[in-house]
Amino acid sequence: MAVPAAGNHDQLANGAGAPVPTLPSQPSSRVRMLIAVFKREDVSLEAFQHYWRTTHSKVFLGTTIVKQNILRYEQTRGFRMYVDEEIRTLVKGLGGNTVDWDGAVLYEAESFKKISDVFVDTEFIREVVTSEQRFIDRDRAKVIPVNFIPFLDL
Repeated sequence: MAVPAAGNHDQLANGAGAPVPTLPSQPSSRVRMLIAVFKREDVSLEAFQHYWRTTHSKVFLGTTIVKQNILRYEQTRGFRMYVDEEIRTLVKGLGGNTVDWDGAVLYEAESFKKISDVFVDTEFIREVVTSEQRFIDRDRAKVIPVNFIPFLDL
């Protein structure tokens, strides 16, 4: 197979010789921030999940800055926030490591600046941070800003 000129990767061919479709060059018009959160040691997992789902989400969504800046807000659900040994073994077989957490939240906005503005807003600090202090160990949170380039979007 001939190697395309430098910087002309769209002309690489797949194993059957067919051209590879032109890949997207622009990130999504939205950015995301994923935060892995951990419960306070003195809070049960059940109490953590219940408060987060039923009370804290309403506090978060009720703030003016969130209504202005956040386009999407998602929390993890389900039974496997802690990775069991079967999944841990599967992931390790793929050459990776797993991460345990008590919950994860995904924020989506037009820019990281808009997300950042949420966290320094006076009402947000007064209402949301106060709520978080009831059930989250903020010092252990892991923040992962992401800006995806979509390759498949059905």
